[in-house]
Amino acid sequence: MTEESKDSSRRITTLFYLLVLAGGLTLYIAWGMLYNSWNIMDIDHIAIYSFFMVMVGTGLVGVYLYGGRLEIK
Repeated sequence: MTEESKDSSRRITTLFYLLVLAGGLTLYIAWGMLYNSWNIMDIDHIAIYSFFMVMVGTGLVGVYLYGGRLEIK
């Protein structure tokens, strides 16, 4: 595997995790606006917030692991 293809796959992976993070935040904001429920621990909406937490957590960990500095030569 060449160095260029490694950088390319790393960028694609980082972009994927950024999209997951953005999707989780968008889900939280959209659900909160639609149902006026901003409390994460509200028992009526706990299922949607569990998806939100998984998406944001996965996105943050992925960006942390793959989003380091990319050396451009």
